[in-house]
Amino acid sequence: MNYELGKTIEPYAQYRQRYNVASPVRFQEKELKRQGNLTKSEAEPQIPFLAHAIDEIKNQGTKAFYMLPDTGFQVQTQVDLLIENYKSGVPLSESLAQVHQDIHHFKIEYLVEQPVFAIPLEFAEYEGEKRLVGNFYNGKPLVDATSKEERHGVVKEMVKKVEDHLKDAKPGAGAMFISGNGWSGYEGIEYPDAQTYCYQVQKDGSIRSFTLKTDLNISQNEEVMRRLGVSSDAFSAEVDDKNRVKRLLRNGLFFDSKDDITTENIAKTLMQVKGINVAYKDSMGKARTFTEMFDLLKNPDPLLSIEDKQKKLTDVLDNYIEHRLGNFDTQTEEDIKIALGYTILSLMHEVRPSQKDKKMHEGIGYSASRSALVSLSPQNMLFELQQIGGCAGGGKKNKSIVDSLTPRIGNNMLDLNQEWFTCPKCSYKADGPIGNTCPGCNLTKEDYASEEGVIVCD
Repeated sequence: MNYELGKTIEPYAQYRQRYNVASPVRFQEKELKRQGNLTKSEAEPQIPFLAHAIDEIKNQGTKAFYMLPDTGFQVQTQVDLLIENYKSGVPLSESLAQVHQDIHHFKIEYLVEQPVFAIPLEFAEYEGEKRLVGNFYNGKPLVDATSKEERHGVVKEMVKKVEDHLKDAKPGAGAMFISGNGWSGYEGIEYPDAQTYCYQVQKDGSIRSFTLKTDLNISQNEEVMRRLGVSSDAFSAEVDDKNRVKRLLRNGLFFDSKDDITTENIAKTLMQVKGINVAYKDSMGKARTFTEMFDLLKNPDPLLSIEDKQKKLTDVLDNYIEHRLGNFDTQTEEDIKIALGYTILSLMHEVRPSQKDKKMHEGIGYSASRSALVSLSPQNMLFELQQIGGCAGGGKKNKSIVDSLTPRIGNNMLDLNQEWFTCPKCSYKADGPIGNTCPGCNLTKEDYASEEGVIVCD
């Protein structure tokens, strides 16, 4: 039996004092029930775990790591907007839906470097209409969650066409379109890869949808669409790069059940045009193959498992944020920032095994899937996360996209010349440029990469 905290929960500091919780422990159900203000539900005992973790983070003096500097996920901006909306009377559910969306997009771009992403979608009633909604948007329609700025609104336009086509479609019907690399519509950011979006109605009426990631260039993607049945005339006119990107988007494929088109067939066409088995190389320089793509399409359970882990962690975060806003004090804003950064690093810990697992012994972490405290090193994980951002390519430092369909976040490579730096080896803290060598232990970025097996991007 699981429990959640009732509305009359006492402040966590009082809880710790009352039950003498002074160090990391594995909270058991019987300990939680002793509070006397727990109600039965399907939820896990969420708030005590996260509150305890945040308390320990503050005691250890490691909260700076959870601000996630130079990673593309702007914790400060996220929480500022959340607090502002809360004080302005915006329903908390709307603000949390935006946070869910941003976490989902960050996970796709940074944490799950696979050639296939699952897109959990379904048709549901939204404000009296049948709409295509995303689970990761907390029930918000996919069209509404797609920015009108992305590629001058053409991505949003195509998502609306997909929704309209699938709304009353028979099993087997579907749609696909390609968002290529290059110009994004956002200032200072170019997409480093191509993403092919595939949607198909299943026998039970559900929507099976995936994103296929490749490094095909725009000419190759135009050839993909020709082979799938789009007229060659659609791509014959000479246009500039921006309009060529938009033209590729607009020439998607909308098919009926009789057309016998599948996501697997689309993936085969991508491979045939590429001419080799490598779909692209990930941030660590590893070749991600079409064979891997086919395997994931055949057995998407690992992709769905990632979605489940994300939901458990965001459920924990939601309950904690609601709890802290309901007990607002001078520490609320700081605590929510730590909670948000902690959630991102916990998600990274769950879905992207560290290159340095054998050294992950500092600090504490929460595993929503196991309901237990686990070890993680925030400085090591932050360093790895910054490296992922650096290798992703495109864009400018500190630029990020959190409102595109499946966003491509810009270049945020860790640089020892940056304004903020904490050495991953000796924990030396610098608040200004220090060059390529840590003053505390003389570690260079290249030496650290060599010692730990991390690839440093140029």
